[in-house]
Amino acid sequence: MERLLLELHGHRRLRSDDRYHPIVLFHFSLTPESRRMEGLAPRPEDMFWTEARFGRSLAEGAGWSSVSDDDKVKILFHYAQEEIRAARRKLRDVHLFWTPTSAYASGPPVDPKSIEFPNAPAVPVDPEDPQSSSRFRARAGAGH
Repeated sequence: MERLLLELHGHRRLRSDDRYHPIVLFHFSLTPESRRMEGLAPRPEDMFWTEARFGRSLAEGAGWSSVSDDDKVKILFHYAQEEIRAARRKLRDVHLFWTPTSAYASGPPVDPKSIEFPNAPAVPVDPEDPQSSSRFRARAGAGH
C-alpha cells in the first residue's frame, strides 16, 4: 500500500453545545503521496469532513478552564490529526474524552502556539502492514 498525505483544506466552527465545548468540522484529504508530488489536486473521494469535540468531563477539568476557545480549536485539530494518522483511514468524528491515563487529562499536552493551524503542512500517513492488521488477523482466523 502506498503512503498517504493528510492535508487540511479548511475548517468550520459550529455552535458550541455549551460554553465549554467547541465543535469543529475539519475538511481533510487523504491522498496518495505520489499523486500530490505530481502536483495533482485531491480527488473528491479523497476528501472528507471530521467532526471534533471535547467531552464535557475533560473540558471542565483542571488545566482546561483557562484555555481559550481558539486554542481549544487548535488542540482539537492536533488531536484529529493524531487519530486519523493512527487509524490510517478517514474518520468521521473524533471525541476528546477524559481518561485517567490520557495525556490530555490535566490540560493540553502540547503548547497551542506550537500547532500550525490553520495553515498546517500535509503530514505523512504510513500504510499499515497487512500482516499486522487486526482486520487481516480476524479474517485469517475466520478462514478467509
